[in-house]
Amino acid sequence: MLDCNYAKHILFSRSCLGFMWKDLSGTCCMNSISEIFREHDANDNVSFLQVFQLLKEQEWYEPDTGTHIKIIDMLGKCKQASVAFSVFRLMIEEKCIPTVEAYTALLSAYTRSNLLDKAFIILEEMKKTPYCHPDIYTYSELIRACSEVKDLDRVCMLLSEMQNIGLTPNTVTYNILIDAYGKAGMFEDMENLFMEMVKGERCRPDAWTQNAMLRCYAKARNIERMEYWYAKILSFGYRPNVITFNTLLDAYGKECMFERLELVLDFMHKYCYRGTTVTYNTVINAYGKAGCIEKVRNTYKEMVMQGVKEDARTFCSLIDAHGKLGFWKKVEKLLRQMRNLNIEPDIAVYNAALDAYRRAGRKVEMHRVLVEMEDQGIEGDKYTEQILGMALSNREKMHSGI
Repeated sequence: MLDCNYAKHILFSRSCLGFMWKDLSGTCCMNSISEIFREHDANDNVSFLQVFQLLKEQEWYEPDTGTHIKIIDMLGKCKQASVAFSVFRLMIEEKCIPTVEAYTALLSAYTRSNLLDKAFIILEEMKKTPYCHPDIYTYSELIRACSEVKDLDRVCMLLSEMQNIGLTPNTVTYNILIDAYGKAGMFEDMENLFMEMVKGERCRPDAWTQNAMLRCYAKARNIERMEYWYAKILSFGYRPNVITFNTLLDAYGKECMFERLELVLDFMHKYCYRGTTVTYNTVINAYGKAGCIEKVRNTYKEMVMQGVKEDARTFCSLIDAHGKLGFWKKVEKLLRQMRNLNIEPDIAVYNAALDAYRRAGRKVEMHRVLVEMEDQGIEGDKYTEQILGMALSNREKMHSGI
């Protein structure tokens, strides 16, 4: 049950008082709603609807479609589609006028929860509701959801519907399609769509478009086509950004193409592109997998000197790199360093540490990691089981004299 005093504290906390109110008795502005539910995210025991009920009980509360849309949208992001529907129904009961935005927010809540059939029911209802006919954003959201589950038949159907009612895809729609074609391995369709954007005037490619193209080839490990399209994109006058370089670094790192990886890094340094956490993590991981421990250490030193924030993945890669080469004492130091930086180890970090200690035959340290995982409420996964299985196998071989 909700503690009412606690909920009222959420509604009237200092963070909320900093926002604007209409004569202290009017409708709460959108930023206040966002702040209330942002605090909710950190407190799982507080129900969205219960907090919203308290909001409604305030003297200044007036039913407002915009408020409901904001809440439906946030519920959708938390994958609470059924609760989002309750808020939508409440909006109708309070005589608020439904809008295209309200229906699209509800439809999006269903797509985020992978309830595509219900999302299509909302689409059909919108077609029958005056002044609420689906727009480009409605169709783009459905196309995105269908693309993610590789339901290209529905994607084609939606595109056909858009064409029939005179809706022209925008850049977001094209970007979703390019990503979908790439993930499905339909590279010719992806390239044709990109060229259609380049030649057109309405929907020009943006940074997201170019990065999606390169990312699809990188994931397919098709370095030749990735480099071809990188050069072609530059020839069209588009400029790379850090995300572009991160994609190239990741692709080269996975293929152990370190000369090209270092050329990308040199280019970034020369033209003052500041690396992000993802940049350094990618390079550390690539060098670590290849056993280049000095380059791992130098890259990490540069990361710290540049003031780039480390995260759990940084330490996971560092632990993995040192563990594979038998530097188990360094693993202990890295785990302490994580705690000093208030970075919480995740299951990947614990698995890397366990594997490092397994390789070094450090049973006591392995046990210590398992106890810490239990204390932190972190359950092992299939990789944890594999590591422990290998440790047990090694022990049995030693006892049998093999």
